[in-house]
Amino acid sequence: MFEVYPIGQAAPEHLEAGAATSLLEFTELSALDTATGRRDMWIRIVKVGAGCGPSGPPHPAVRLKADTGDVVEVPISPTPVVLLNGPQGSPPAANANMAAEADDVYLVRVTVLRQILKWRLQLVNNDAAARDFVWVVADHNAESRQPWIDLPPTLDFEVDVGQEARRSLQVANRGTGTLTMGDGEGFQPGPGFVLSAVPKSIGPNACANLDVTFTGVPGPATVHAVYDATSNDTKAKTTPGHNHRVTLTAVARLAPGTILLADRDAAGADGDSAGGVIRVDPTTGKQVRLLAGDHIAAPSGVAIQADGTILIVREDALVRLDLMTGQHSVVASGDPLGRFHVGLVIEDDGQVLLTHTGRKGHGRGQLIRVNPDTGEKTVLTDSECDFAGVALEADGTILVVEQGMSPDKPRALLRVDRHTGQPTVLTTFDPPCRPVGLAVEPDGQILVTDAVSTDGTGRLLRFNPTTGNKTVVSTGQFFRSPWGIAVEPAGSILVSDHEAFGHKGGVIRVHPQTGEQTTVSAGGLLTSPLMITLVPHDERRLVPPHRP
Repeated sequence: MFEVYPIGQAAPEHLEAGAATSLLEFTELSALDTATGRRDMWIRIVKVGAGCGPSGPPHPAVRLKADTGDVVEVPISPTPVVLLNGPQGSPPAANANMAAEADDVYLVRVTVLRQILKWRLQLVNNDAAARDFVWVVADHNAESRQPWIDLPPTLDFEVDVGQEARRSLQVANRGTGTLTMGDGEGFQPGPGFVLSAVPKSIGPNACANLDVTFTGVPGPATVHAVYDATSNDTKAKTTPGHNHRVTLTAVARLAPGTILLADRDAAGADGDSAGGVIRVDPTTGKQVRLLAGDHIAAPSGVAIQADGTILIVREDALVRLDLMTGQHSVVASGDPLGRFHVGLVIEDDGQVLLTHTGRKGHGRGQLIRVNPDTGEKTVLTDSECDFAGVALEADGTILVVEQGMSPDKPRALLRVDRHTGQPTVLTTFDPPCRPVGLAVEPDGQILVTDAVSTDGTGRLLRFNPTTGNKTVVSTGQFFRSPWGIAVEPAGSILVSDHEAFGHKGGVIRVHPQTGEQTTVSAGGLLTSPLMITLVPHDERRLVPPHRP
């Protein structure tokens, strides 16, 4: 039999430098040694170091009191001291001596000579620094060696979607005996979590790492699991200082540079072409259906807000989706939102800009600003022609592609004042050019996709933001009807084309200087990819800006 002390206490007994405990009562646990005829009680004490190792000398003082007898300090000596359980002159009640063991563990052996009703113990910290103490009372020597497990209460992961992360948690043994873990490698505390390295044993006053691996889920999510570590510490609690429970939390985020595509006709899980948002790995081209469902039916644009939520524009509504929770809500709908939105971009202050090809029953295209908090809609500017792509210059000035209808009203690249909505023409496009997608390179150059060039394959164009002069970046090759544009941090240009690769659609990477095209991803889940966006590289967890 044994008992671990302090009983009912969250952590080991804490003593400041030079401090002593009160006289702490404990229950006698003793057994008759038939070989010696002695009735022995074993008290094993550990002085817990500040880190993961013993602190060394000086030794603590250990004092015992039997019933109403005097308090007696037990020396480190093979020669025992005598304890009386009454006034001086009373017969000896017990003998006790103490031995110093490795790792700041001390063994007090008490030979009980007569019945004692109340035992009390006092510890004195002789160190120059604060120390913690744990002790075990047992009726056999072996049973006085007991572990005291202490794990951190939480272990957090942040992992890219589809990837895995490995973290270590420190297992501390603050007990008098060796700690052995009961769960082996491969044990799964919860979905996605697995123990990948487990220490076999941890001695007193020592620590070791227990490794946990989390494999990222297919989409952004927060995953929780509670791991109750099993060990030979039968007295383990779930409180700080003697904790065997760890809450595991993994946040799976979209990796920086991940490609998101709004596909109006992407097949859903049931095979129906309801449209959705497709995630594409920019390196491997692997596709994953990120979002689908009636709430985002036939999406034409996608953007990422500062707080990580996603905005999707569909036929007549702007929808917000929280990828971590799966919750969706309509940000804005109804007049003046149109039937087919082509452009979607978020301004620095969080306001959302949309362009469309004309409202239902109204042929005029419009540039609309939407407050994402209130859903309030403001028409910045409109045109008798359709509007297509929209982008922002470094100073916040808005760029819009206007789909002209005649020589008197040619297709044009407009610069729009963000405050007044006043448009000015930067440049025009000669027929049969059909400008659609729009993006701005880091140096301010403006990129436009031409979905219908003279050779019928489409082009990627670059315009000087000051002069409006045009150069052809890339044409032909994989292009068939290039649509959306996104610029990677290294400068490469990503273009979505819903007719490329045998009308299956895909993503094409274009070298910004040579115009050489390479395939990023094609076919698969893609059917009609339109607008494209990238998960930002600069920050993983953005704070939404203050909006006056």
